[in-house]
Formats: sequence, C-alpha cells, structure tokens
Amino acid sequence: MVTATFYLYDKPVKEALMIARQSEIPGFVEFYGYESRELQLHVRMADDNAFQAFSSADEYRRPEKLMEYKKVEQFNKSNYESKLKSALDDGTVF
Repeated sequence: MVTATFYLYDKPVKEALMIARQSEIPGFVEFYGYESRELQLHVRMADDNAFQAFSSADEYRRPEKLMEYKKVEQFNKSNYESKLKSALDDGTVF
C-alpha cells in the first residue's frame, strides 16, 4: 500500500491510499485506489528522470494513450518568464 499525492501544477490537491500490484501490461506496475477501484494508474520507469503511464489496462494497445512524465525540480521557473508581456502591455486588455 502507498499514499499517492496528486498535484495540480505545484499545489497538492488530493491524497489517496492506493494498492500496488503487478499490472496486466508487461513491465508496468498497477496502482489502484483502496477506496475507489476507478482510480488507477499503470506505471513504469523509463529512466532515472522519467516515467510512463497508462490510465487503464485497456489503453496499452493504443500507443497514443501513453503518458510520459519527466522529473521537475522546480515549478514555474521559466527562462522566458521575464520576456512575456502582460495582457495589458500586449494590447489584449483595453
């Protein structure tokens, strides 16, 4: 059993108790919600800084459904942030 914390950008929005077991998808581990079976994720590590996931066992036959995530060191730290104009500056807001 594991506790999963779900984030929306850099803010935690939900915690769920999940059970881990071998997935039907070869090479993946399935995590599913202890209280809600509908909450599931099939995960495998791609490398040290990335993982791949499917939201259900049925999706692995459709490669376009594969989700890939990379490790994020800091949220909202962009080199472009200082170059962006505000909506008022670029004329979007009158």
